[in-house]
Amino acid sequence: MKKLGLSKKNEFNQDDIYIKEQFYTAYQEIEMRLQGRSAILMVTSFKQLPSIVLSTANLALVIAEQQKRVLLIDANLHQPSLHRVFHKKNSSGFGTLLLGGENKHNVKPIKVANNLYCLPAETTSYYPASLLRFRSLQEMIQAWKEQYDVILFHTSNYLNEQDARIIARHCSAIILILKEGHDKLSKLLEVKKDLKTGNEIIGSIVIS
Repeated sequence: MKKLGLSKKNEFNQDDIYIKEQFYTAYQEIEMRLQGRSAILMVTSFKQLPSIVLSTANLALVIAEQQKRVLLIDANLHQPSLHRVFHKKNSSGFGTLLLGGENKHNVKPIKVANNLYCLPAETTSYYPASLLRFRSLQEMIQAWKEQYDVILFHTSNYLNEQDARIIARHCSAIILILKEGHDKLSKLLEVKKDLKTGNEIIGSIVIS
């Protein structure tokens, strides 16, 4: 379990060496535990806070800086937030792709840094758990695997929202971000109990 300290400003800065060094160390540990498994990862938490979302963005950045082509997907259809971190629009994205249809051809991941691409969640009127059960999700993942070295899903609250559990089934491993002083050990144990073999937690990052 890696403890990290973030800037109080809660702003994404890809030139912040201090922050990147911390997340680089965390990613090294995660990469070792992957043991050659396909890098389809899910980042989740127990509560959606600006610092949690920022941590996901920083983790994706340091992975991209290891010369890996990274797709960061905002799969939190309840509370889309990654687009704000990168100062991008949330008009189209993951939701449109899940629905399919002609509009899906107009949706492209946005390049936010070298080797790092972000797919916003998009606001949708559909219930997220229903959308994620569409066959299109598995088809998209297969297509993305041909284009990216690492696929990183940022999801909603694992314990309170069904959609995070659905996405977990498509991922090779899970990274849990905890807030120091907020998240209890009992919650972590509950998540571990819920996960099936093959979807283990390979990294826990504690942010102050």
